Amino acid sequence: MIPQAFIERIKSTHSDADELISAIDRPPFLSIRINPMKKADLPFVGESVAWNPNGIYLSQRPSFTTDPLFHAGAYYTQEASSMFLFQALSCIASDLPEHPLMLDLCAAPGGKTTLMAQFFSGRGVVVANEVVRSRAWVLRENVIKQGLSNAIVTNCTTEQIATLSPNFNLILVDAPCSGEGMFRKDLNARDEWTPQAAQACADRQREILADAWDSLADGGYLVYSTCTFNPSENEDNMAWLLQEYDAECLSVPVDSSWNIRPVTPYGLAFLPHKVKGEGLYMCLIKKLSGGSKSKKIKSKFKKYPLPSGFLSNEFEAYTLEDEVFAVPSDRAEIILALSFQLKPLLTGVTVGQLVRKELVPSGELPLFTAFQGDDIPRVDLNLNEALDYLRGSWSAEVPTTKGYFVAKYNGLSLGLAKCLGNRVNNCFPKEWRIKNK
Repeated sequence: MIPQAFIERIKSTHSDADELISAIDRPPFLSIRINPMKKADLPFVGESVAWNPNGIYLSQRPSFTTDPLFHAGAYYTQEASSMFLFQALSCIASDLPEHPLMLDLCAAPGGKTTLMAQFFSGRGVVVANEVVRSRAWVLRENVIKQGLSNAIVTNCTTEQIATLSPNFNLILVDAPCSGEGMFRKDLNARDEWTPQAAQACADRQREILADAWDSLADGGYLVYSTCTFNPSENEDNMAWLLQEYDAECLSVPVDSSWNIRPVTPYGLAFLPHKVKGEGLYMCLIKKLSGGSKSKKIKSKFKKYPLPSGFLSNEFEAYTLEDEVFAVPSDRAEIILALSFQLKPLLTGVTVGQLVRKELVPSGELPLFTAFQGDDIPRVDLNLNEALDYLRGSWSAEVPTTKGYFVAKYNGLSLGLAKCLGNRVNNCFPKEWRIKNK
């Protein structure tokens, strides 16, 4: 049931409250976002999401688990309202450096992180942070599968992030909230909601915003969003931010046909009886001043000579103990400095591990867009063979040449395997393998 206290508050703040409350009990919309960095012939046909050129509504839910293209990162399942981030980024892209330093502070499971990185087509550096350890590993998996080669995945508190140097040009704060906008999709969100819990979320959001502000460069941009209708968590927090700091709220243009509602005085509201999506609030803020910090950080990573043709020429590799990773050469200094401070779960491309000084490539290496592997053979799999690979086995014909090869499906890489002569070792990460038969 929808909490009565929530209903009473909505009736006191919305003239069309009955329509909104009724919409919460209707079936939710299902949508995906196509990955523009991985071209694939997708079987989906549906209405486009008006505010994102890569978004598609699906009329029925397919089995994503048994679609190899989903595991290959050809698309991402994302709620349509969240895809509006594309419009906010479009407003500020021309004012950012060629390689902006970006942070998604509350990033799991990775929808907004991957949208932002793909919007900038691999430019810049993306730090994707998640404070909950288990969710941070899910974030890491999605970042890799979506092919990002310029990302750092971290598991830090917002207080730890606030101490970083240098500052970020763009920060996303998709803040933990009371989840009212998810009442239609998630019945547990209804059960967990109380007025007290909603107020606690609003208080915590101000702490997160304060930490984020310390990490934002002068002239930088902050995108704040929640999946709630609660003014205390939305426009009231933005009013507080603008009162406390030297900043301004920027308008994001919307087409009237989208039915996105401006919120007085700050931000935009996505209401389930008006838009084809779930409840969302989003606001774009520019930091005018406040003091940016930047200091030289010396990292302790050793450069590693990659085999020719392994990655694109724009990347260089380093070692941390026995792990080998690669980063864009023109951004290596800042990525290494951040990695030294953050001790991340992922830095750039996970190339592999040194075993007795020999490089053993990581099973997920071909998923990164930086991967070339000119000297590594490819094996094309049919649907059943691809699903067997994703389960951790091998049912296709054994290659005639010993060594590593890339398992592919419909033109996209799934991961590595190794031919040992009469059998194949599946190198797809064990923790990612699908369980169903």
